[in-house]
Parts: sequence; structure tokens; C-alpha cells
Amino acid sequence: MMSASPALVSQAIAFFPFFGKRERDPNELVGNSILNAWSFFTKRYEFMWGNFHKTAGNIFKFRVFQYTVVAIRGEEG
Repeated sequence: MMSASPALVSQAIAFFPFFGKRERDPNELVGNSILNAWSFFTKRYEFMWGNFHKTAGNIFKFRVFQYTVVAIRGEEG
């Protein structure tokens, strides 16, 4: 009978939390990335604070074409 070495098991356990959705992953804004980009570049203050209010958190992300932008405020930032 073969058993896994303790080092291999500890590495697997340490690596496991990085799979899947984590609890602190930012909320992603829905909608058209072109509209999000337009709002971000033309009304940045309103866009940021409005979306922080909508997501009820200190972090959110949105897409601008093929790029993902993550907005962070507070101590996390």
C-alpha cells in the first residue's frame, strides 16, 4: 500500500484554497463593457462611488474591453 509523503500532503492542503471562488473575490459589475468604460472615463467619481454603494463593499471589478479593472477602497487599498 502506498501512502503520500507528509510534504506532498501539506503542499496540496496549502495550495487548495487557491482553487475556485474565494470569499474575498470582488463582485463583478454586469453590463456592457463599453458602457462601463465610458462611465469610468467620463464620470469617474460618480461611477466609483455609485458602484461601491451598489456592491455594498470595498472592492469590485469591471471589464473594459479585454481588461479587468479592480477598484479597491479602504484599508485593502
